[in-house]
Parts: sequence; structure tokens; C-alpha cells
Amino acid sequence: MKSCFLIMLVLLLNGGVSIAQSVEACGYYGHNAKFSKEQICPQLGFESSEDAEKSIRKILNQLGLQMNFLVVQCSNINNAFAVNLEGDIGHIRYIIYDEGFLERIGMKSQTDWASVSILAHEIGHHLNAHTLDGVGSRPEKELDADEFSGFALNRLGATLEEAQAAMQNAGGEKASKTHPARSDRLNAIAHGWTNAASLSKKYIDLSRNLDYTSYAKMWFEKARAIRGVSEGDHINRVAYYGKATEYKPDYTAAYRNKAKYLNELGLYKKALIEANSAISLDKNYWNAYTEKARAYFGMEDYQEAVKYYSIAIENREPQRAGDYAARAFSYLAMGDRTNAIADLEEALNLRPQWSIIQQKLTELKR
Repeated sequence: MKSCFLIMLVLLLNGGVSIAQSVEACGYYGHNAKFSKEQICPQLGFESSEDAEKSIRKILNQLGLQMNFLVVQCSNINNAFAVNLEGDIGHIRYIIYDEGFLERIGMKSQTDWASVSILAHEIGHHLNAHTLDGVGSRPEKELDADEFSGFALNRLGATLEEAQAAMQNAGGEKASKTHPARSDRLNAIAHGWTNAASLSKKYIDLSRNLDYTSYAKMWFEKARAIRGVSEGDHINRVAYYGKATEYKPDYTAAYRNKAKYLNELGLYKKALIEANSAISLDKNYWNAYTEKARAYFGMEDYQEAVKYYSIAIENREPQRAGDYAARAFSYLAMGDRTNAIADLEEALNLRPQWSIIQQKLTELKR
């Protein structure tokens, strides 16, 4: 089970320059705990194995990147983790690992790829800037790092089974507040692996054997959990619903919700694409027709807006006051006061206390 550690590290740098601080680090296995320097690594220094550094360089070579973090071997910590420390000479990124821990996971998994996947996971944390926010592990961070691990191992020549071997033997079966369940993490590794296979033109269709539903649902719920209404909040919602559809291409509600917040952002053409995706999956999904109408209204194509609001009004049960009100404003934009008044009256029949609509109706009837 992978967890984040609150670690007290004192690192002795070149020339005896010291760094001392408490930080959140992302470790591959263990429990949440606070560690002193002595508990973490009594001999903390710059010792590392040639095999580990070679593996890390091979991973980075697949991306055309240089190794811009330090690799430190610490015996008897039974773990591996990524950490970013700030000292007198600036921020320094570390991958700290226990060589014995990697060997034990390798023996249990019966493949040398297990240790490579653990190192790749920690590299993924650094490349995704997970160690910079001071928050520590979160499910989405762990899945991002798992996906990178799968991607990297495919590029290095590992099979999907080999890429998942370490997680099969170290991942927690159940989800926690900081880490997804093993099944979700295995799916994330598989997704990274298949993405890499596709890019390298060695794609094998594994979709029938993989289930990304729970992973997609996590992103969907993450979007729904946002309570703010700022532009940044809407941007995050769009990104998270996009992630949900990436892992579950038939996620109808995610397409519709993405369309909703694209409309809120004024990105009407993009909203129209997402609404159409939802409708193509479910022609009776009336909420998607409403978002399609909103997109057309935003693009000032009021006739099309009326058309799709009408489809929602004629088919949705129970009817919604908001649909009538929105169509009324589309009619008004076209100069059709008669139909606008009729729709505002219907909206008030469904929602009698809607004061703004009552005021607009009174204004139009003068």
C-alpha cells in the first residue's frame, strides 16, 4: 500500500551545507507516520545502486529528459518515495529507496520489472509536480503516477502483466482517503501501458479485459465535489469531466456536465461538441438537449436554440420551468414577444414564486 509520510529529513549536501525540514513525501508502501532522521535513514547520504540509477536513466531516456533529481539509497526503510526539499541552495528533488525493499518486491513478483515500476512511479510524482504543493498523497496523484509507470514500462519493453506486478503484490485492496483501491491502480497502470503501446504502433486491444468504470467515476465525483462558481472552478470541472470521458468513452452524464460548464465559460462551440457526444450515446437524454440549446443561444443562433429547447420541453417529464424561461429569452432575441410571453407564463405555472420571471412577464405585458 502506497502512502505519504511526514518525514523529518536532515540531508548533508556538498561541502557540509545542511537542510533540515519537515515535508510531505510520497512513498510507495507503508503507513502514515512521522519519522525522525534516524528512523528514516541513519546513514543518509548520496549512496545509490548502479542498477537503480540505470533504470531511472532508461525511463527518462524514453521521454528525452535528463535526470534532474538525486537518487539516494537508504537501507532498512522498507520503502521508496519521492520528496522535494528546500534548502540554502534551493529546491532539490529526491528519489529515496531501500534496495532491499525493491529486491523483496521483485522476488515476490518473480520479475525484475517490479522494482523498475516502483521507481517509475516515483519519477511520475516528480514529473507531475506532485511533491511541490505540500499536500501529500491524494487519489488522483497516485493514479497519475501509476499511469506514468505503466506508460514507461511499456516503452521499456515490459508486458502489461510485468508492469502491474509490483502493484499486484504491494497495493492495498481497499481505497483510502489518500490512495485508490488496488483495482483502480491496476487499471491506471493498464491505461498508461496501452497508451504507450498505441503510440508506438504496437497497440493490442485490451479494452474487453479492462474496466475503467471506477476510475472514471472517481474523476466524475471529483468534479461534482467542487462547490465554487469561479472561472477556475469551472475550468477544473471541465478538466475532471474530460478525464472521466477519457477513461469511460460512453459516460453520457460526463459529456453533458462538461458541456454545461463549457457553456458557463462561454466556450459554446466546445460545449456543442460535448452535448452532441452525450446525445449520440443517449437520444433521450433531455438535459443534453438543454445544453445544446444553451450553446446555440450563446452563439446567437436563436432559431436552433428554440429548436432544442422545444425538444427538451416536449419530451422531458416532469417539465421544467427553466426550459420554458430559456426558450422565452430565445424568442425575445428573435423579436417574438407573443411566444416569449406564453413561455414565461408556463414557467410561472411550474414555478409560481420565480420573481425574476414574474418581473419580466409584467414588463412585456405593459
